[in-house]
Amino acid sequence: MPKHDVLVFVASIVIVIIVALFLNKTREGISMRVEEAERLAEEQARKKTWLAQEKVIAEATEARRAREN
Repeated sequence: MPKHDVLVFVASIVIVIIVALFLNKTREGISMRVEEAERLAEEQARKKTWLAQEKVIAEATEARRAREN
């Protein structure tokens, strides 16, 4: 094999490895962002549930007071 062909072969292998590493990092970054978004969505859902429960409790307390008066 001529020297030029060997250099082209080695360079192509290095480029493939660099692209693979980049894609792996990108995939990890995307999965981390997805996990963060899921966590935030769960927190918001819990907060909405808590607020809804507080509203129901407040309405029930208000109705009980109205009946007592």
